[in-house]
Amino acid sequence: MRRMLIAVGIMLSVSTLRGQLQLAAPESTAGSDEWGRLVAANNLDLKGNTPFHLGMTFQLYDLHGKPSGAGSVETWWSAPGSQRTVVHLAGLDENGSSPSGADAELLRDSYLVRQLIASAVRLVPPEPRLGSPIVTKTVNVGKAVLTCAAPSSGPSESMNAQPTTVCAEPQTENVVLLQGLGGKELILRARTGKFHDTYVALDLRITYLGVDAITGKVTTLQSFDPATSDVKMPAESQLKAEPMSGGVIAGHRIQFKEPSYPPMAKMEHASGYVLLNVIIGEDGSVERLTPIASTHEMFTNEAMKAVKQWKYSPYLLNGKPTKVDSTVTVNFALFRE
Repeated sequence: MRRMLIAVGIMLSVSTLRGQLQLAAPESTAGSDEWGRLVAANNLDLKGNTPFHLGMTFQLYDLHGKPSGAGSVETWWSAPGSQRTVVHLAGLDENGSSPSGADAELLRDSYLVRQLIASAVRLVPPEPRLGSPIVTKTVNVGKAVLTCAAPSSGPSESMNAQPTTVCAEPQTENVVLLQGLGGKELILRARTGKFHDTYVALDLRITYLGVDAITGKVTTLQSFDPATSDVKMPAESQLKAEPMSGGVIAGHRIQFKEPSYPPMAKMEHASGYVLLNVIIGEDGSVERLTPIASTHEMFTNEAMKAVKQWKYSPYLLNGKPTKVDSTVTVNFALFRE
């Protein structure tokens, strides 16, 4: 007899690569020093790094992978917490946020542009669990053999959320992939360069479920002096909601509604994924959901109906409730008993 299984996970969104990615069995376990080394080698926005001005052009794609719009983005960074971003795309505010009343397509564009600049500036996320073991693996991508590091999975991991995996060519840091959703989401840096001591993507591709979502090319990357520059740096973050790792916000969920399995999918024994951008309000309610990627619209509809009813305990920032910007992944699957 077949039973329905709907695995629901919340995780930090990452991006995706065309082609086969094959993981070998774990080879060794290391400490957090390995993860810290990857952070230092690939992230531009670390304390003590040189202030920079980064400019990129980008191409957006719709849910079916068809080109849907193009624009550019610039960001200036002087220190942790001091960053200004300017987006040039019709319909979006200057800082990349969407205006009140924006449609789903524009909301998705806003999310993708922010993901692109975040991936260019901060490729490797902080270690998910301080002090957790880091497992080393190897993967084959075409003819390339990459060495990968990932936090060790534990019982607290989301059912369908594979820990973020960072992969690089042996002895280098210049090819890096981040993997989630069992290989359905990856970031590909097709071409890299070095800025001071940091490896950066000159060409960056973000795809979900094998479908292109946004691509970007670096047009400017140079040092700048905040003291003499005409660029006015903000005192606080420009984001309207605090960007939050899904692994952290998952622990705040206090009310859960399981999505219904679409009848047509059940008849056809079909499975699928849905990735949603979620804005959680100061009171812990789900204020907004935006489809980022989906196997099929029928899965999207059921996932959104359920997630809208979820509830979280308020997330406190400096002791005050704050909005949270995160992602929810829903995996619809059938299995035999």
